[in-house]
Amino acid sequence: MGFQFIPQLIETDVCVKDKEEVIRHLADKLKAHGCSDAAYADKVLLREQEYPTGLRTKCAAIAIPHAFDPAISGNHVALAILQHPIRFCNMEDTDSEIDVDMVFLMAISSAHEQLEMLQTIMRMLGDDTLFIRLVRLHDADEVCRQLNAFIEGQKS
Repeated sequence: MGFQFIPQLIETDVCVKDKEEVIRHLADKLKAHGCSDAAYADKVLLREQEYPTGLRTKCAAIAIPHAFDPAISGNHVALAILQHPIRFCNMEDTDSEIDVDMVFLMAISSAHEQLEMLQTIMRMLGDDTLFIRLVRLHDADEVCRQLNAFIEGQKS
């Protein structure tokens, strides 16, 4: 998979009030970068109601919102590292909510690529130190470098 994170789609110290605001914020980044259209945020929010994406791991809590959309061009992930946690419904127990620290908004053009990206993010979640380092960083370029170094390290 030729996926790489790019600094233009990563933001640290994001201050939002709820999941809708962070999804719209990240979707705007994707749209500005030419990855999706204006309707993508609505599609993601609709899917999030039915299939929540909040996930707790032993070192962090994240959300991985996404939606299937033929308008997506290429494979991109916009990432927000939040200043304060926000509530997402738990994918493992849809009746409960969890406070997430990071939101990965995926804009992936095919189901196969989406599965690969989800697997990559799940492998990242298995690395305790990676997320602890990421939530402390305040520079998008450095976050990007660490994520891409992790991906490169997984290939070898």
